[in-house]
Amino acid sequence: MVSSPDNQKFNYDMDLIGNFLSVENIDDVVIVNVQLYSANLEKAVPFRDYLMKMVNDGKTKFLIDLSQTEYIDSTFLGSLVFVLKKLKSMDGAMHLILGKSSKATTMFEITNMNRVFKVFDTVEEAKKNI
Repeated sequence: MVSSPDNQKFNYDMDLIGNFLSVENIDDVVIVNVQLYSANLEKAVPFRDYLMKMVNDGKTKFLIDLSQTEYIDSTFLGSLVFVLKKLKSMDGAMHLILGKSSKATTMFEITNMNRVFKVFDTVEEAKKNI
């Protein structure tokens, strides 16, 4: 039997997550601060699984702060897309904070992912629009 995202068990290493994420809940919005210079394959799966656990626990509004991240590889981007698709199916939302001078901003523009995600420069700006 093939496991679908809805019945898949997500596993993540809390020690690993704690080393690069901080999470804050404000009202019904989850703010996830990604503290990585390079968001890559090594972190993509635990990141996705951690977000999906929160989604499966009923959280539907996320602000993902990537303003400290200079490089995002395709696997990490895929994790973001995976969670976004699930949230959209639940009438949820995910906004990204990339900051003004991040190289990640350029990558989102080149790949047209800035059309898939709502992208903001600051957490405050994103909070007003979720």
